[in-house]
Amino acid sequence: MYSLSNGEEIARFPAGVRLIFNPSNHAVSLVGMAVRSITGTLSYLGKAYSFQINGNEVLRVQNGQLKQEKKIDVVYPTYR
Repeated sequence: MYSLSNGEEIARFPAGVRLIFNPSNHAVSLVGMAVRSITGTLSYLGKAYSFQINGNEVLRVQNGQLKQEKKIDVVYPTYR
C-alpha cells in the first residue's frame, strides 16, 4: 500500500494497516486493521520504521519512532 500527496509517494506500508494523517498531511499513527499480527516496514518521508502490530492496536509516529498508544484486543463476533 502507499500514500500519495500531490501525486508523489510519501509513504509505503504493508496491507492490513491504516496510516492516519492529520489535517497538515503529516502521519500521526498506524492502526492494525487485520485480525492477525502484521510485521512490516513503514517507509515515510525517506525513513524506515520496522513494526509489528496487532488488530486494533495503534502505534503513534512520534519523534522519529513508532510508540504504542493503544492496544485493544479484537472482539470476535458471537452467535447464539
